[in-house]
Amino acid sequence: MINVSVLGYGTVGSGVVEILKENADLITKRAGEEIRVKSVLDLRDFPGDPVQDMILKRSKMIRTYRLLLKQWVAFILPMNL
Repeated sequence: MINVSVLGYGTVGSGVVEILKENADLITKRAGEEIRVKSVLDLRDFPGDPVQDMILKRSKMIRTYRLLLKQWVAFILPMNL
């Protein structure tokens, strides 16, 4: 299983979550693994939306951003772009 975090739940972020949900079978088949939205990083709340349980609040969001940045840098730097 591949866990992903969606950065923001506006027009684009909510669209990504919707596409991943609606096309889960096809995406799983092509990726070779299930892709699951583990968290959504947004400052707002979305009462009544299923994503509400996945919203990370500000303090945890900052730690997650830092972790994602470190992982991105560790992935990109060895490529010598």
